[in-house]
Amino acid sequence: MIKETAERFNTPHEVTLSFSPPLIVGSKQHEGLLDETLPGSRKILEPFGRNSAPAIAAACLLYDAEDLILILPADHSIKDVPAFHRAIAAATAPARNGAIVTFGIIPNHPATGYGYIKAAKDGALDNPVAVEEFVEKPKLDVAKMYLAAGSYYWNAGIFLFKAGAMLEALEANAPHVLAGVRTALTSTSEQTLNLDPKSFAETPSISID
Repeated sequence: MIKETAERFNTPHEVTLSFSPPLIVGSKQHEGLLDETLPGSRKILEPFGRNSAPAIAAACLLYDAEDLILILPADHSIKDVPAFHRAIAAATAPARNGAIVTFGIIPNHPATGYGYIKAAKDGALDNPVAVEEFVEKPKLDVAKMYLAAGSYYWNAGIFLFKAGAMLEALEANAPHVLAGVRTALTSTSEQTLNLDPKSFAETPSISID
């Protein structure tokens, strides 16, 4: 699936978007598999998992402040790739203006295994809207209410933002995450970067949401 994730950006679509080669944040124990699957890709290797906030912080520290970063979990099946590209294109302007853009999935049943995004109003593919709240996995009766409301979306964990905007948000809201990752990231120049286990162990384990 990580190969499929990368390949969604190799084929031109009707929306003209330009992507740089991927930066992979993954487990040290999967280094061989990552080299085999996406040879030549730049990697940040975690000695163990600490959830998504430290992983994203590490990625941001390798880019310039104005660079746009698209965060892509590698466990998605996206059948309509052109529509996905259109959503990314619509998110580009808000992201360049400093917004942290998240991508929601229109729910088709009251799932209790997904987190939800509560939007200020119903969105559309080409019309980003404000997020009011992230909601963790709900009970069935609550999920049914979300589905009926129409302004709740499944949380995809996909984000687009300027590296500097995310670093500022982490500094304001999760400074211990950013400080821990800065210490664990002992170098920023190598093709494969290994996070220091001691410093990374002391970094809070928390999701970016």
